[in-house]
Amino acid sequence: GADTARLVKGWQPHRKRLATVARRAGRPVLFLEAGYRPVSDTHREPWRYKGGTYDLEAQRRAYEAMFICLSGESWWKGVYIWKTFTGPRRRSRADDDRSFSFRGRPAEAALSEWFGGRE
Repeated sequence: GADTARLVKGWQPHRKRLATVARRAGRPVLFLEAGYRPVSDTHREPWRYKGGTYDLEAQRRAYEAMFICLSGESWWKGVYIWKTFTGPRRRSRADDDRSFSFRGRPAEAALSEWFGGRE
């Protein structure tokens, strides 16, 4: 799979387009939904619910790249992460190892850091 630096580079054209929209509208941007499954190349089709080769690090890298690319932008106000249930033991409806959940996975530590859980 792609390393984090390559994923950050892939975000650049999207970041530029979003910055243009935010500037023209005079409004900040809040992602109402962003999620990645723990499968190889999850960044290519993040909307897919099925398939893919299990890869926990691909999920972590995808989230990490999003935050690296966007966190310094004044117009970017945040993100709601898709799709994690609030019950502490519930990872997904089917408890599928390839679900969107980040709980108990390397992506959880990365998200915790970016949402201010750094020590």
